[in-house]
Amino acid sequence: PSASQSLETLLDAHRPVERRGMWTIGLMLFAAWAAIGMVIGFNDMRLWLGGCGVFAVCLWLMSWATHSEYDAIESVRQANRLLCPRCLYDLRGGPVEGACPECGLEYLAHSVREHWSVVLDLHEYQKRQNQANDGG
Repeated sequence: PSASQSLETLLDAHRPVERRGMWTIGLMLFAAWAAIGMVIGFNDMRLWLGGCGVFAVCLWLMSWATHSEYDAIESVRQANRLLCPRCLYDLRGGPVEGACPECGLEYLAHSVREHWSVVLDLHEYQKRQNQANDGG
């Protein structure tokens, strides 16, 4: 697989569909709390205490969803860049060359490491490009 395909596979494996919706759920909870507060009025102490709890849950949900990309990249580094490029099977401890026990992809350990180096470089490049496009 190409570096971009491996990067997408890696990020998708660490960003299941449930995580993608956490930002939306967190923001919806916060918006609901704010709407209730506007209707009832923010002078009730229970509303403020409940709001603090809702806000904490929202922050947790959003941070949990955000850290998935970091987790994905860190998993490659922790595996010493020896993950199968196709299925992400951890090849550490296996032979220097052979077939992935999970998907059967033929590999050479040094080629796999080089592949993941390119993938990590691609990820850094894309991150810098996104930051430049966002103005940050």
